[in-house]
Amino acid sequence: DKLPELDERICALSPGDLGENGEAPLQTKTIPAEIVRQNLAKWTPSMHEEYDSLVVSTPAVSPLSDPEFTQLVSAQGGNVELIPGKAVFTQKAFSGRFKTRVVGCGNFQTFTTREQTDVYASGAPCESIRLLVRRAAIDSEWILGSVDITPAQEMIAGG
Repeated sequence: DKLPELDERICALSPGDLGENGEAPLQTKTIPAEIVRQNLAKWTPSMHEEYDSLVVSTPAVSPLSDPEFTQLVSAQGGNVELIPGKAVFTQKAFSGRFKTRVVGCGNFQTFTTREQTDVYASGAPCESIRLLVRRAAIDSEWILGSVDITPAQEMIAGG
């Protein structure tokens, strides 16, 4: 009897909004940029948080003016590759917290001075995860764990 009520409540949630009675979504939702643009005031704090994370807390990214970029390209002998980037917006499960991530589209990269594994962050296929969970369930010597890598940890690990 409770399941249909739950289904109706989940279906009633709109992307980027809390449900009835201020409920957060039951799973993390990716929010389309169009919805974010319509509710920009709600998303601005998470955008500032991502900017501060990339530029201030861990200087993983340095903002460049047009003249600084031109100077960088000249200093590198024109050997600079531009790849597109985008913002990914999510609303976190249970808390309803808005999260913004800025990502570079590495699949557009045509050359690299590092090994591909140094710059590519991949997720494991769901079949592999299911296999590992099943194995851990039947073998008491196996222990499962998970880690969330933050930009600071990436900077330490990647140098």
